[in-house]
Amino acid sequence: MVESHQTAHEPISTALDVEKLEENLFRSKSLWHPPRTRGVFGGQVVSQALVSVTSCVNPVYGVNVRK
Repeated sequence: MVESHQTAHEPISTALDVEKLEENLFRSKSLWHPPRTRGVFGGQVVSQALVSVTSCVNPVYGVNVRK
């Protein structure tokens, strides 16, 4: 028997939202914990770190996105 897990997915903007506690200090507002796993989804953690760091540096040093 194959189990079916339906997970309520939140919008990407909500999943990457972080709370600024102090200058250069942030906390995640939500973390996705996949069913039957020991930890949270690493891609979300890395993405939240990227969101946090981009608000700590000069915009000149932003992430380069190829178009």
